[in-house]
Amino acid sequence: MHLAQRVICVFTRTYTARVMQAAAKRVKLDGSSSAEQGISTAEDAGAVAEEKPSIRHIDYKPSITEHQVGIREYVTKNLRGFSGTMKLRFADFLVNEIARDGSVVRMEETDSEESVEDGLGSAEVVEDVKSGPDIDGFLERLKDYASPEELEAVRALISDPQPTSGTQLASVRLAGQMDKEQRTAIHTLVSRHVPTLCESSTSDGCIVLSRGPGTSNPKKRKRIARNSWAQKGGEFCLFHLYKENRDTMEAINIVAKIMRVSTRTFGFAGTKDKRGITVQRITAHKMELERLRGVNSRLRGMQLGNFRYVEKGLRLGDLSGNRFGIVLRDVKAQDEKNIHEALSSLRENGFINYYGLQRFGTSTISTHEAGKLLLSGKIKEALDLILMHKGDEREDVKKARDVWLNEKDPKKALDIFPKYCQAERAVLGSFVRFGEANAAAALQAIPRPLRLMYVHAYQSYVWNCMASERIQLGLQPIVGDLVVRSSQTSVATTKPAESLSENVAESDEEDGEGDNGGGSTSLRTSETTFVTEENIANFKMEDVVLPLPGYDVEYPRNSLRNMYVDLMKVDGLDPFDMRRKGNRDLSLSGGYRSIVSKAKDVDWSVVRYDDLTLPLVEDIAGPIVNAVPEGQSTAVVVRLSLASSQYATMALREVLRENTESMSFDVASETVKSSDDVAP
Repeated sequence: MHLAQRVICVFTRTYTARVMQAAAKRVKLDGSSSAEQGISTAEDAGAVAEEKPSIRHIDYKPSITEHQVGIREYVTKNLRGFSGTMKLRFADFLVNEIARDGSVVRMEETDSEESVEDGLGSAEVVEDVKSGPDIDGFLERLKDYASPEELEAVRALISDPQPTSGTQLASVRLAGQMDKEQRTAIHTLVSRHVPTLCESSTSDGCIVLSRGPGTSNPKKRKRIARNSWAQKGGEFCLFHLYKENRDTMEAINIVAKIMRVSTRTFGFAGTKDKRGITVQRITAHKMELERLRGVNSRLRGMQLGNFRYVEKGLRLGDLSGNRFGIVLRDVKAQDEKNIHEALSSLRENGFINYYGLQRFGTSTISTHEAGKLLLSGKIKEALDLILMHKGDEREDVKKARDVWLNEKDPKKALDIFPKYCQAERAVLGSFVRFGEANAAAALQAIPRPLRLMYVHAYQSYVWNCMASERIQLGLQPIVGDLVVRSSQTSVATTKPAESLSENVAESDEEDGEGDNGGGSTSLRTSETTFVTEENIANFKMEDVVLPLPGYDVEYPRNSLRNMYVDLMKVDGLDPFDMRRKGNRDLSLSGGYRSIVSKAKDVDWSVVRYDDLTLPLVEDIAGPIVNAVPEGQSTAVVVRLSLASSQYATMALREVLRENTESMSFDVASETVKSSDDVAP
């Protein structure tokens, strides 16, 4: 069948078929000989399906299918594999970021006295000194920690910070031992009220207040503030963020709200998957350690720790990958040997480096459909798609969409849409201000990362389709393939494309599934070459890359070249015409991505358990817990490391031999509601 015909046929798959597939999910088994060996078999499933269902309180959420976004092939086609459920509990999916130096990011400390008390100064130094020091306010609050005599001495110390006489005190020591909380409070008072007049330090458990640099020159005050940050180690406070069942942007929004600062204060190397327990690095610009540490008492399902000052903030792509600890529940296989063979194949042969389903959103309408319309210049149609119903959504969202579709009242619909529906609210807000006819203004009103999400999803869709076509041609390089000269594609870092200088939107790149930025490698066209009859022996399949459509890439010089043209022609687009005059966001330069990748440091354990509410792994490098040797259910605990912009679901798809859309479950009891995010 012609490629374009196959693509069209994909969309004829019905919702009913997906629901039937979900309804036929695996069930617990007992009493089989394989179960005695620790494995549940598919043949046993029917005998006890009605008596003993393995998954309870689970609602299937219909979404886009793998075939709709080009995911169709496997590296090892004849592998038997096994079945299992991924992300049944968010605690079954652990993700720890891997820094550029190869170290796995761990939450090792949340309360370090040394780091806190060394973190003198304030994120508000420059702001506060602009309006002058607040001596009276400082002394009033210091009454809780100092005697009247000490207060008078401190007043004398800071009243004239640049004395001409040598008789004045150089410092005041507050008598008596103080606990850490009291000392931290005094450090904060100094940094907020008199940062240029006084400096605080700790000596033998006591606070020592010494004369500050005091100056009335605004430029010099700013220079003093900069020097203060330099003395600490840099203007950025780097910390580790531990979070449960929420995505990175949601977590940052919570911290920013508590601290009453802009989310732009924070930087990160990549977003992490929502449904999981993840640890990653975050940087905060000109933010004091003690302020960040103080946030912990108001967080639920989150924790900040490992604080230190650094000179540079994190940007998208500043990581080498992610370390995963994944529990596959309710595993069924012909026997345990099949499990070991499948995972050994993943380790040795790798997986197809597809963009995972989360790249295309979580609704029944893929984000690449909106991207296709935008690239085709059909802005109004794209906006209509953004505002239309998208399957199983919250009731308030459904109501808001109904109001818009039935009444065409943008103000009324805007009032109903919850704040997290950023694109919809931006479009409707523009309609209120400029009218529905001004589609261009409505598009520009959508936050830029969200606008980019749609067009990048279309690039990813094309890449997935072409990867499937290329796999059908074999797993060895062929003449006309594009390859990397240095054979380093699989470990190349993601290129934060020009258009991705801002943090990505929450639903765009979920790099707990490994994506950051544009999702292509940092390769330039000059670093690629074509396979020829003369050099074909020099390359292997891991060297072969495919381009994401753009104006600054080469396309393969074999049958795939015309396949790009045929596929995009169905959508009214041309891979050789990707510039859009007057709209930089829609002018895509493209990139390269390896077709086959290999996970690193892959290991696994087959365990038995009874209670699915208990975790089997509590730490990315920790031991198996809560296993029951004669348990009724089987699980496989898999640990592996992936480079940035690679998806764990796509790696495990190679061994599970199931469509990943059939694993989209929500456990009602584990849903974290926004009202519970912050402690009172």
